Amino acid sequence: MAVDRVANSAAVPGVAPHISGAISKAAESTGISFQYLLTTARIESSLNPQAQAATSSAKGLYQFIDQTWLATVKQDGASLGLGQYADAITRTASGRYEVADPAMRSEILKQRTDPAMSAMMAGALARTNAEYLTAVTGKVPTEGELYTAHFLGPDGAGRLINAVNSRGNANAAAMFPAAAAANRPIFYNRDGSARTVTEVYDRLTAKFDNTRLALVQNVDRPPAPIDQPGTGHVLGAQAPDSAPSAPSATRAVAAPVKVPDTAGMTQVLAAADNRPPPVPSRPLFAAMFSDGERGAVSRTVTSLWSDTEGAGSGATSLPAPGPVASADRPVRMHDLFTDSAARARGLFTGRG
Repeated sequence: MAVDRVANSAAVPGVAPHISGAISKAAESTGISFQYLLTTARIESSLNPQAQAATSSAKGLYQFIDQTWLATVKQDGASLGLGQYADAITRTASGRYEVADPAMRSEILKQRTDPAMSAMMAGALARTNAEYLTAVTGKVPTEGELYTAHFLGPDGAGRLINAVNSRGNANAAAMFPAAAAANRPIFYNRDGSARTVTEVYDRLTAKFDNTRLALVQNVDRPPAPIDQPGTGHVLGAQAPDSAPSAPSATRAVAAPVKVPDTAGMTQVLAAADNRPPPVPSRPLFAAMFSDGERGAVSRTVTSLWSDTEGAGSGATSLPAPGPVASADRPVRMHDLFTDSAARARGLFTGRG
């Protein structure tokens, strides 16, 4: 079926072979599904490895900003064959990552436009985020939830997911006031009323789900025009103001939404969560978008995913990742959009 071809093949209509090939190799190396990495790249950069955000230093397929990239190379560069680059990067007491030699710094940052490197890092990010969310929510995250962690940081995503399950009708703007103030289309309806936690969750995960669906359908039809890079727009029309009252493993995907540039959005949303970040409990090959203070993308995303100076360095312990469940069962139609806790292998391999 179409899903299997998207999940397991680097040949995707409308996607340059060198891009899909790089993503396919990253999926094999990190264990994250091909369609997750493809969808995330589609959202972040419209599959343009040269994409540059207008409001930040975010660049490349997955829109790394300078500090996030330097942190990533410092932490995991050696395992990726970039030991020389990793050795050139130092971490200051404030949590900033610096390179003494300007020429070397430029060379390191230039690697963001290498599709293979960007895809590898994004796959590793998803893997560590999945471990973190499994630990804090008690279930394997769906791919839409993984994207929410990419977007909001895993701590913010974990709080949102847990709130959906415990108090879904709560005011999301009250939970994330800074993010809501800066991103009214996400947290408020057109009439000005605040959205619930569940509605915000659905709105964010729908961005991923609908883009993924469009890519799956694209396998069986001619490629559609691709949005301009850096817009952060999803294929389709604006979502309605309302959303399902509670999450369900079998509910239909919400209508497509348009969200401002994700690089800038991430900085604002993360700023709403300013508690000390967790510390990784082990050396993380997969902590590709993270610094040494967090398990995946945590509260220090505020400093690393923005271009401001003086990142904090406080830390708390990261909960030990729980075991990731696995089970074999046939792919069902709703599995295109939601992955239950029993679908762990599908999450990491692209197979249901």
